[in-house]
Amino acid sequence: MIWEGEYMARQRTVIAAITLLLAACSGPEEPSAALAGTYDLASVDSQPLPYQLKRPDGTAYMEIIAAILTLDARGGVTLVSTHRRYTDPEPQVRSDTIEGAYTVAGDDVIVTAPEALPMRFTRMDDGLSITAEGRTMLFVRRN
Repeated sequence: MIWEGEYMARQRTVIAAITLLLAACSGPEEPSAALAGTYDLASVDSQPLPYQLKRPDGTAYMEIIAAILTLDARGGVTLVSTHRRYTDPEPQVRSDTIEGAYTVAGDDVIVTAPEALPMRFTRMDDGLSITAEGRTMLFVRRN
């Protein structure tokens, strides 16, 4: 199905952009217990969730419902994203999981996973941010 191929290509592109951002750092350090925790996607381009991704004609093709990033103290990472695809005849809700490892380089957290390109997050006071495909996503640490 053409739509499925387009969707998968866009998903890989987003993951690739995140991965490339993470891979650009130098001098990786060991993961730390201070960074370990669960982070929730709070906004995309400063807009709250759900966030609609639109075609050039302005029609929505996908909506980001939620994403949860979990970093453990040993360097393991899990990213679970839930989104709604607008397909015929009914929209479909789907969750995808990426598991891998992370390293730290200064304020950058680089995530690598077998099924995704490297992703680079930047540490902030209240969480992590990443820019992919021109969109900035803010993940806020759970208390």
